[in-house]
Amino acid sequence: MSQILKNFALSLKLNGRIIIRESSADLDKIRRLKQTAKSFDLVLKNNLIKDVPFLGNSIEIKYIKNGVS
Repeated sequence: MSQILKNFALSLKLNGRIIIRESSADLDKIRRLKQTAKSFDLVLKNNLIKDVPFLGNSIEIKYIKNGVS
């Protein structure tokens, strides 16, 4: 997952956005995603917890490409 996020981050233009949706059941995976995104100059825009019918809660994380890269 970190290699995919790295490739997306490197190909984004300034102020480009990445939105990640992940099950809230795997908090360790979400923590690792946040650490990886920070290392590639992606700035956290916001977090949302959404209820997905029949599947449970998911976390939507929005990042924006930082202007200092």
